[in-house]
Amino acid sequence: MRPGWMCAALLLAGCRPALDDPDNVPRLGRWRDETVPIGITMDDRGVPDGELPGDFRDLLAKLDRVEEHCGEPYLRKQDEMERFLNQRFEGCRVERLDRDGPAVSGLASCAPIMRSAGKAVTPAVRFDGMIGPDRLQLDMRMIQRLSLPTGSNHMLVISARRMLRRIGDC
Repeated sequence: MRPGWMCAALLLAGCRPALDDPDNVPRLGRWRDETVPIGITMDDRGVPDGELPGDFRDLLAKLDRVEEHCGEPYLRKQDEMERFLNQRFEGCRVERLDRDGPAVSGLASCAPIMRSAGKAVTPAVRFDGMIGPDRLQLDMRMIQRLSLPTGSNHMLVISARRMLRRIGDC
């Protein structure tokens, strides 16, 4: 698993400088930005923490973070997301980015990445969330299809929730 893919998924939302954009729903202010890992499934089976390899436990620990920012959170536009992903991976495409009032959802995928021993990993990220003046929440699923040289395929899904809450003025 490439840690950069997790970073790309978590950076679907960014933070703009300290100028309020009246067209952007979230307000300018001081924001608490928290990401909470939810878990990992392999082929639709939950993987208990005790069964996770050390590198996955480390990855989930890195996801569990809290920061504070002064600015204005925003959801990246489709072309911004694509540029961001293509700086880190090859053949990335935002297949869907939908906004309906406060609801937002999207799907992005990248070309398969060849790994050692002939394994191919095809990454994708799916997210659903809500955006409001004082809150932004994204539930993300980082999906990786693993194709092994034996011809078997497996689906690995890492789930996380990113919550940004306005906690005051700058």
